Amino acid sequence: MSGNFAFREDFDDRELDLYWLFVRVPQEKWYDLEREPGTLVIEPRPDSIGGIAQPSFIGRRQQHMYASASTAMRYRPEQSGDIAGLVAFQSDEFYYFLGLGLDVHGETVVELRMRAGADDPANGLVIASAPLQIESGAPVYLKIDAKGGLYDFSYGTDEGEWSILIGNADGRVLSTRTAGGFVGVTFGVYAYSAGTD
Repeated sequence: MSGNFAFREDFDDRELDLYWLFVRVPQEKWYDLEREPGTLVIEPRPDSIGGIAQPSFIGRRQQHMYASASTAMRYRPEQSGDIAGLVAFQSDEFYYFLGLGLDVHGETVVELRMRAGADDPANGLVIASAPLQIESGAPVYLKIDAKGGLYDFSYGTDEGEWSILIGNADGRVLSTRTAGGFVGVTFGVYAYSAGTD
């Protein structure tokens, strides 16, 4: 597709369409489109999006400088370090992650992580977080808005009602000038668990 367009994926097919991308080639199938029809189920695994293995990440290219990506997600982190959410991904070393995790007290939070180079931790640095009260099984809504060189990161517990966690975040961390390469940004869903239980 080219020009201005809106795109919605309901995951109602048995296989992913070819426009969906992975980071490296999956060696095993860690996602499922049939367990819950109309839902993409992702298995959180111990392969970080900032690592050299194949993370639980499925994305689609950001095709315009002004764009947005959003998702509805049902997820509860089980242990410290577990995270799942939405990513603006340029490379293993340069990305933003917006999603759910646990704070130091074991409470669920929505957090924004950023990785701005190889010196940052593989799962990024938490640059903002907010407590989040959600009913068991209820969805959380996540949205990333690209506005040229700036990005807004929003969340909500009711569809269409957004709270901005961080607005006007510096998009240079996702630029080819900063990150190198030539691939651009991919918006995608991602889940991680250290799996120590």
